[in-house]
Amino acid sequence: MHADGGGLYLQVAKTASGRLNKSWLYRYAVAGRERQMGLGPLSEVKLFAARQKAAECRKQRLEGIDPIEALENARHNSRGKRRNISPRVRDVLRDEAQEPIQCQACRAVAINHGSLRVSTHW
Repeated sequence: MHADGGGLYLQVAKTASGRLNKSWLYRYAVAGRERQMGLGPLSEVKLFAARQKAAECRKQRLEGIDPIEALENARHNSRGKRRNISPRVRDVLRDEAQEPIQCQACRAVAINHGSLRVSTHW
């Protein structure tokens, strides 16, 4: 691991095939516990962008916010938003919900779509 400063690190790891994976990490501590937040691979996130992301994380830390928890909360909240689907698709989903597929060899998974409960089969 190579330090850039301010909690920003470049992690270099060798894969089983011998290739080098390089990625940016922001390292910090919460209540004495070390945390590492991935900021992206070097191939997609250049040094300037990684420094900006680390600066945003440091700002959150100064405000008493754990950057990893903030990211997880943002992802959780975005998943909870209702998606717009056409009335025709909604009717098909409603019909499927009333007659779920029964199969003992496969696993049926229930997915909530707003007020609809749909059994997805795979």
